[in-house]
Amino acid sequence: MVNALDHSNASRVSLGSTRVGEQLVFEVNDNGKGMDGATLDQIFAPFYRNSRHNDPGLGLGLAIVRELTGLMGGDCEVKSRPGHGTCFRVSLPAAKAPATATMQHAGNTGHSNRDHCLVVVEDHHEARHWVCQTLTAWGYRVQGFATAEQAVDQWPDLPDSLLVSDIHLPGMSGHGLFDVLQHRHSVAGGILMTANTAHPQGYDPAQRLWILHKPLIPMRLRAAIMHLTRSEN
Repeated sequence: MVNALDHSNASRVSLGSTRVGEQLVFEVNDNGKGMDGATLDQIFAPFYRNSRHNDPGLGLGLAIVRELTGLMGGDCEVKSRPGHGTCFRVSLPAAKAPATATMQHAGNTGHSNRDHCLVVVEDHHEARHWVCQTLTAWGYRVQGFATAEQAVDQWPDLPDSLLVSDIHLPGMSGHGLFDVLQHRHSVAGGILMTANTAHPQGYDPAQRLWILHKPLIPMRLRAAIMHLTRSEN
């Protein structure tokens, strides 16, 4: 809703949800300036920004929304006309939540996710919040920091801590942070994230370090974490 008010010049934004057959449909409508066809063709593309504001956004929000919607078997669409406002719609399959006991049994790997602390370092507030919330929902202990320097100063005194960090940070980089933590023997492994595809995506077993590209695919992040936690000596 904040983005709708900030970027649409709208005086009214409404949220709604309904069930249509076997789908749950969520809508965000505004009465703002709307978008033309050229903008609609690009609106879900990673790094596309249609804002004239000098804000720190990366243009990843809607790309992440579409990615998550697709992973859940849903659809994400937008309808808009210049001067007539915009409607974003997300449709997801309706289903009953599985019993808690079933979920615990399916996720049993011999240890609890709570055995590991994941330290998230990301200077972009929305991205950091999303990663921390996602990891918390998966059952991990999580700490979040905006800079590498904060992470070094407040690193948890726990033997199985993992780093999940953006590469490009103000001050010390994600690579620099990981090197410092390795030198101190404070980290059991790491995942570095970057929007720069010049950095090859993959795993370095010598350093126990993953490189993942943004926009981050949740299941790829989860697979990388599970690989690090299961391959600990």
